[in-house]
Amino acid sequence: MSDATDTAPRPLIVNWEVAYAYRLDGDTADRHAIVTIAADTAEEAKTRAAEDLALIPGLRILAAREGECPLWAL
Repeated sequence: MSDATDTAPRPLIVNWEVAYAYRLDGDTADRHAIVTIAADTAEEAKTRAAEDLALIPGLRILAAREGECPLWAL
């Protein structure tokens, strides 16, 4: 017997590759990180990421991927 949650829509998971300046003891270095955002659609994920990531000073979005497939190059 199938559980009702088996047919529920799953959120889209988008992994954003970001670059940011990392400052420690007066030295600055570029770093990369992956930020994961879950949303119902690709457009919602893009909007949420732009809003959320804009709060981090000096952050540059390099690309967004759903799994291994590039969605946008920013």
